[in-house]
Amino acid sequence: MATRDQIGWYQARHGRRPYWLSLLIALDQFINALLWGYVDETLSSRAFRSRHKRRWRIVERIINTLFFRDKQRIDGRTVKHCELAYLAELHREHLPSRLQ
Repeated sequence: MATRDQIGWYQARHGRRPYWLSLLIALDQFINALLWGYVDETLSSRAFRSRHKRRWRIVERIINTLFFRDKQRIDGRTVKHCELAYLAELHREHLPSRLQ
């Protein structure tokens, strides 16, 4: 698993998010916490991080299919939604700038 320091190509998008998006992220984190996950992690990030387990690999595929438009082409490969969510967690994108 890559650490934040090893990922030089990822550009974090810090800044204010729309309030409705913050509410959706909070709901996502709440559902993840109900499923015994980390309280400050989204389901997408958890699915990518836990993809070595069969059930989370299936969840990752479902989430990536639902969010098929959320992907980036980086260094000749396509980085999909769940991996982008994991990288955003590593870079603490969801935190206000004064808490990063």
